[in-house]
Parts: sequence; structure tokens; C-alpha cells
Amino acid sequence: MQTSASRASTPWFFYRAAPWLCALVVLVALTSSAGLVLARDADGVPPIWYTSGILLGLLLRSPSRHWPAILCAGFVGDLLAYLVIGRSMALGITLTLCNVLEVFVASWAIRRQVGDDLEPARLLAWARTGLLWSVIASALSGALAAWVLWQAKSVPAWQTLSVRYPAHVLGIIIMTPMVLASTRQVFADMLSPGRVRNTVLALGLLVATTAAVFLQDTTTLLFVIFPPLVYVVFQLGFAGAAIG
Repeated sequence: MQTSASRASTPWFFYRAAPWLCALVVLVALTSSAGLVLARDADGVPPIWYTSGILLGLLLRSPSRHWPAILCAGFVGDLLAYLVIGRSMALGITLTLCNVLEVFVASWAIRRQVGDDLEPARLLAWARTGLLWSVIASALSGALAAWVLWQAKSVPAWQTLSVRYPAHVLGIIIMTPMVLASTRQVFADMLSPGRVRNTVLALGLLVATTAAVFLQDTTTLLFVIFPPLVYVVFQLGFAGAAIG
């Protein structure tokens, strides 16, 4: 029979966070799979990698004692994605370790600056100043992954790095602010009776414009997306901009 002391010493994720961690495994697996499916070549180097940004945002929003569980969930989800697309177990594990190293280095460096303050607004400010560490972490993991693919499949290292590095940096720049800004209070404010109409209008306009731009392939109209995105920023602030 378990005593209260033994129950208190049981790892937190066995009770409260097990469903959440399972959901994180699924989210990472789906996000990573989507990135790998979009790869332009047979080497499976995706043009954008959102998973690192998601995991980095979650690590920054969580106490350091919860990081091992989050990183393990990210590792399992990432590995599942590599196995689904046909990578060998050894190569999948090695590339997944490179990805986990990336988010750990970036989150550790930013946490050293921000300390234990998990206030979202403060984290966002530190995340912007910590962008350099994200760039460094992506370069480190990218160099390791490029070396791994060169050894395993004779893929030129520079070829891998030139695609993988900007993909991971872009994924972090896009997803980390969104994860940090996505709090219950932010969504409550955006969907409050006085603001829900502006929220739906601003995001709806952005979605409609983006769809119109990407559904045609005769003219390059990417610049058309920026006016509605600026409108989202003015209407919804930084959180709305990150989501947009």
C-alpha cells in the first residue's frame, strides 16, 4: 500500500501529465511528418520545421524539472515521424537526437537569462533577445545532422545544411512566439464579447487573402498577404500577429 510520502515522490507526469504528454507525442509526430512529407528531395530534409519551435515554446513555459518529460515526448514523436517515412531506426534516432539537442540548447540559454520567471509577456521579451541562441542552436544541430546524412547516405553536407538550417530557424521564429503568446487570458480577451467580431474579421481576412494568393500559380502575389497581416497586428496585438 502506497504511503502519502511515496505518492508525493511519484513523478508528476505519471498522474496529471500523462494524457498531456501523449497528446504532445501525437502533435510532434504529426507536425514532423508534415514537414518531412513536404521535403523536396529523397533525402527528407524539410523546407520548414515547426516542431522545434513548438517544443522550444513549451520548454520556456514550463519549469525546468518538467523538461525531461517534454523532451522525451518530443523525442518519441519525432522518431515516429522518421520511421513512418521509411528512415532506419539508427538514422531516425540520430536525427531525432540532433533535433532534441537544438531545442535543449536554445531553451537552456534563454532560461539562464530569464531565470524561473514563467510570465508569458516577459518570456516573449526574452525570446526575442534570445533569438541569437536559437540561431546558434540550429546551426549546431544542423551541422551534426548534415554530418550524419553525409556518413549514412553520402549526401553533401552543405546541401543538407543549406536546406535544414533555414527550415529550423524559420520554424522557431514562427512557432515559439505563438506558443508563448497562446495563454488562456489571451484567448479569453480575443474572444470576449467586445472583441470577438474584430478577431474573426481580422483572422478571416488574413486566411481568405492567403488562400487566394496560394491557390493561383500564375503571378507571384506574396506581398498581398502583408496588409491583412498588419491589420491583424493593429487589431489583436502581438498574440494575434503570432497566430496570424
